[in-house]
Amino acid sequence: MINWKITKSPIIIMMSKNIKERHPILAQMGADEDKDLIMFIKGMDPKEAAKTIIALNLLRLLQQYKEVDVS
Repeated sequence: MINWKITKSPIIIMMSKNIKERHPILAQMGADEDKDLIMFIKGMDPKEAAKTIIALNLLRLLQQYKEVDVS
C-alpha cells in the first residue's frame, strides 16, 4: 500500500486548483454550494453537468481527507 502524505505536500492544493480550473463554475460557488450548483447546471449539457457534479464531489472528498489527516 502506498502511504502518501497528501496534506503535507501541495498535492491537495494542486488537485483542487486543477479541478476548479477545469470546472470554473465550482470556483464561483459560494457557501450555499448545493443551491448554487443547481442554478449553474440548469442550462448545461447533461454530460458536462454530470462531470461538474463529480468534480464537486472530488473537491469535497479532498477537503474531508485533509481534515481527517490533520486531526
